[in-house]
Amino acid sequence: MVNDWAAFNQPNAGAGDQIIYYRRPRSGEDAGWIVYGDSLSGTKLRDYVKRGFEPLMKYGVINSAGRDTRTFGDKSHPADTTMTTARYIWEAILNHPDGPAEFPVDQIIAFRWHRPDNCPVPDAYFPQLVGKRLREYQCPERCGRAPFVEVDGSGGIAILRQHLRIMHRWDQANLQAYGERVGIDFNRADVQEFGVAEMAYGSAEEVLTCERCGQEFRGKLAPAHLGRHQKSHPVAEITVV
Repeated sequence: MVNDWAAFNQPNAGAGDQIIYYRRPRSGEDAGWIVYGDSLSGTKLRDYVKRGFEPLMKYGVINSAGRDTRTFGDKSHPADTTMTTARYIWEAILNHPDGPAEFPVDQIIAFRWHRPDNCPVPDAYFPQLVGKRLREYQCPERCGRAPFVEVDGSGGIAILRQHLRIMHRWDQANLQAYGERVGIDFNRADVQEFGVAEMAYGSAEEVLTCERCGQEFRGKLAPAHLGRHQKSHPVAEITVV
């Protein structure tokens, strides 16, 4: 993959390749994550596909002439000072109606995009976060490490425990004392809650139910109606510890 600045520093695709989005293979490391890479050369695109990457052509080219003009300016247009590296790279897919839904939840959490002020496109709507309960655990040593995020009871405490033991050399007594003071049980196993889906075979009408309020949507347009309805609910509940 190209690095951030390789994608950012190619005005009008100059002598470089066109850079597009890809989906990583759906199994293995960072399964299904959205990334970006060269595409103009047929061999490069072919090589990505052979490795199991899925090209996402519908979201266009990252280093487009229009975006480069906004970023670098020209004789007629001043540079857009709000165009950060992250915004340059991700705004095409995040601004697309279907784009935010492409990102797995773990990638959104890893990039800290569950907080709008950290997202390159702050008003991007991630339907996959609807109903999620997020809890952010701060390092008590205030070492500058980003918060450890727990999603529906999974992920945060175990990573915080590992961080404190390895980076700050906390022993079990330190962990126990701190946990009792702030209400963290470092001894519990992370628990992942799984939803239960029910299917009625032979049903001619599709029925979708909002998990937040129980409202039902029927018919062929049920997914679209449910998607619009979910926007009326808060995307995620975030608690900071």
